[in-house]
Amino acid sequence: MKPYETANMLLLTPGASQIYYGEESARNLVIENAVGDPTLRSNMNWDAIKNDDKTKKVLKHW
Repeated sequence: MKPYETANMLLLTPGASQIYYGEESARNLVIENAVGDPTLRSNMNWDAIKNDDKTKKVLKHW
């Protein structure tokens, strides 16, 4: 996962960018027994946003 590079590419691309729920906080998309789109609809990583320094840095970058 490359959260900083992804943010830069999405936000600097001409036109509108679609950012999925949780991308701005590098939410983990590995969900046990989930295949395809359900991984994009998993729970938000609120605990990481509050407590994880790496997640806080990514969110600040966005």
